[in-house]
Amino acid sequence: MKHPYSRIFLLSHMRAYSSLLGHIIGSHPRINGYYEMHQSYLSDADLAQQIADYSQHDSLKPDSHYQK
Repeated sequence: MKHPYSRIFLLSHMRAYSSLLGHIIGSHPRINGYYEMHQSYLSDADLAQQIADYSQHDSLKPDSHYQK
């Protein structure tokens, strides 16, 4: 089954203002998740865990398409 969301990954060096960029991108109504989760990604299962962790604290935006 194909996951209904496309992924956006922000990778940067520390102190490169990537958190600010993440908040700006995440303020868009079609993009979910705009905070740092401090989570490792070693396998596809880790991405599924990210969604589960996110949904425990926040709800997905209506008509959103992207998961950051």
